[in-house]
Amino acid sequence: MSAVTGDLDGDGDLDVASAGWNGTGRMAWFENMDGQGTDWEYRVVDNGFDQSSSVHVADVDGNGALDVLGSSWGLHELAWWRVGDFVAEGWLTSSILDIGEIADWVDCRWEAAEPASTILTVEARSSSDVEEMGPWTPVAQGPGCPGVQDGARFLQYRVHFDSSSVDVSPVLHEIEFSWEPRVAPAPRRSAGRVSP
Repeated sequence: MSAVTGDLDGDGDLDVASAGWNGTGRMAWFENMDGQGTDWEYRVVDNGFDQSSSVHVADVDGNGALDVLGSSWGLHELAWWRVGDFVAEGWLTSSILDIGEIADWVDCRWEAAEPASTILTVEARSSSDVEEMGPWTPVAQGPGCPGVQDGARFLQYRVHFDSSSVDVSPVLHEIEFSWEPRVAPAPRRSAGRVSP
């Protein structure tokens, strides 16, 4: 018996694929229904894969979705099954960054591969109140981080991946947001004299 994890249904959480050698052999996967790993749905891949001994997940057919691969001790075979479909678009959402002080955004940059037929866009939201992050705003690369509100302590970003081809996907390699602390001006005295 063996098991591996992978996002078999393309919904952003980890599912589990398994090979079991009980009776004739069975290949199956368990769908992570709640995304937290506390509610699972059993899905049969093949009930007659005799003495199935190992399992692996990979995109065998290049359609952008993970497939299940297995080996059979009894059949002396390797086989694969398509269990998911190509997912044309999806989101990657960051956790909320607390920079610990009020800041002004200096720069935002990312490195990505965007082959023909793909689009990658970045949105962000910032606030001084973590409970009220506000609306998502498209962000442009460059100085001043166009689209991100200055004078905020918290930042969150999300990346939208879109592809109209099963052969290619956009890839985000790195994303960076730079800031400077907002310094309050020194208090001014209306009159007086300062001596060294």
